[in-house]
Amino acid sequence: MKRAVIVGAGIAGLATALRLHQDGWQVTVAERAPARRSSGYMVNLIGPGYDAAERLGLLPALSAADLGLFTTVLVHADGRPKFTVPSAIAEAALGPRALSVFRGDLEASLFEAVRDRVDIRFATTVASVEQDTDHVRVELSDGTVEQADLLVGADGVHSATRTAVFGPDFRVDLPYLVAAFPLPHPVPGVPESSATTYIGPGRTAAIVNLGPERSSAFFTYRSAEPAADLRRGPVDALRAAFGDLSGGVPDAIDHLENDPASAYFDAVNQVVMPRWSTAASSCSETRRGA
Repeated sequence: MKRAVIVGAGIAGLATALRLHQDGWQVTVAERAPARRSSGYMVNLIGPGYDAAERLGLLPALSAADLGLFTTVLVHADGRPKFTVPSAIAEAALGPRALSVFRGDLEASLFEAVRDRVDIRFATTVASVEQDTDHVRVELSDGTVEQADLLVGADGVHSATRTAVFGPDFRVDLPYLVAAFPLPHPVPGVPESSATTYIGPGRTAAIVNLGPERSSAFFTYRSAEPAADLRRGPVDALRAAFGDLSGGVPDAIDHLENDPASAYFDAVNQVVMPRWSTAASSCSETRRGA
């Protein structure tokens, strides 16, 4: 039986683990975080995304978590409507093979599908990687050593696995930040079953009202100093960038002030690499992880 080590228990890592298990691989997943992260914005599964969920056998679980289609209301900075895109238009454009779910529900569906089938280790990182022509030797921070046929780095844009295997970081920092967080209750000023969206120069704000425990907020904006904004934290940074807007934006940020840890808040980066995989030559190579 072939063995694989996957670094990262997010959507990419868990989906890879499930697919390899279905193909008969023995899989170990190492995740730096002490537990699963359940937050995040909505994910639209259309086209290849829907096809992938179907192949993985996730459609029954995801259909139960489907948020459905909703009306989009584009607004001015003061909250006045510009124009409305009814949900029927989205339904006609996308057809029946489409799902909208929260990122946390997608990850939960994947986790439930693999938790009893693969070895998932939280609070675990890669200490070193050594590969030869036949295998890759992965030393983990829990003191174990895995001799595998494949190592997959699914640990995100800040991937320590990528750095350990390929050397210097290939991340390109972009002058943008993104924030997404759930809203336990709809905020005032946002029509029911809709997304109120402001799109202006260098910034976008969307407040989605789908009812209690089904609403959320999404912000992205251009920043001259993304690192400084990250240090300020999501509440202060979003107030500075979006404090002049109406349409439910102030109420959403007020809610975040009560639970800033619920937000996904990070700079936007792009990874640019000449190749995304490597196979060892006749001499072995050892790299230290993080």
